[in-house]
Amino acid sequence: MALLRATARVGRAVVVVLHALDLALRYAGRMVVVADGRIIADAVPDAALPAAAAAFGLLSGVDPAPRLLAPDQAGS
Repeated sequence: MALLRATARVGRAVVVVLHALDLALRYAGRMVVVADGRIIADAVPDAALPAAAAAFGLLSGVDPAPRLLAPDQAGS
């Protein structure tokens, strides 16, 4: 993810398909949410997350214990 972020920072386009919303929140500059073949959100991750959660029947909010990455990797 750090390599992809560095690639985007130098002006190259990076498209990644993720099902791990916490990674999208942590690394993406823009999030496009697709459900049933339709775009339901296209915004910065914080703004797109509620639509993603609603579309897939998930809760949204801040997880006090991120589960995929160690806390020291969160800002990498």
